[in-house]
Amino acid sequence: MLTVTPAANELIGVTSASLYYVQSDDVNQWGVYRVPHAGGTATQVFDGFFLGLSGYQDGDSIYINDASNLWRIKEGEMVAKLAPVPAGGECTTHEVLAHDGFVYAVTYHSTRGDNQIWRVAE
Repeated sequence: MLTVTPAANELIGVTSASLYYVQSDDVNQWGVYRVPHAGGTATQVFDGFFLGLSGYQDGDSIYINDASNLWRIKEGEMVAKLAPVPAGGECTTHEVLAHDGFVYAVTYHSTRGDNQIWRVAE
């Protein structure tokens, strides 16, 4: 069993070296954390509320689409916002992919009933 401090609420992804998770219960500890596979005290890599809805791993990077922004979590670095997803409110996430320096996200806008795909250069 992997025990982490602070406690994990949602797993975001994993690289060859670390596990990434969200702490969202305690406002004083909100954020994204990285913990080595061996466990122990985690390192905070994003300070603030974070909701990762759809993710994709590519090598030592994890890409997240939270229906508002595209994010990259890279091994050994802080969480980086790549770009806003220009779909507006009532938006849900289907998928995110990364390939050849581009990040692709598919979103669904429920009030319009349309799927949209976005390509962002990293």
